[in-house]
Amino acid sequence: MMLEDEDYLDSVRNIIEAQSVNAEFAVATTGDNFARMFADMDDDYMKERAADVKDISERVIRVLSQKEEKVNTSGAEKEKYIIAKQMILHRVRRSS
Repeated sequence: MMLEDEDYLDSVRNIIEAQSVNAEFAVATTGDNFARMFADMDDDYMKERAADVKDISERVIRVLSQKEEKVNTSGAEKEKYIIAKQMILHRVRRSS
């Protein structure tokens, strides 16, 4: 999972520290950099992952800026969303 990738998290953390920017900017920059890296790969499967990286980064930014998507699920799916949201916030706060 991208949010457990140490390179991704280190990039976010380093951008925050080096440039004194907020987490949203750092996630956007990291997402752009990683997406470009995937898009430049020779493997077609890996190239397709560039869109996934952008999507994940955009979702994290929405959570951080509290412009979350509405979730039209119930029960277990809603619980998974809440847990994922808490994990994202914890990881980004811990890294900043």
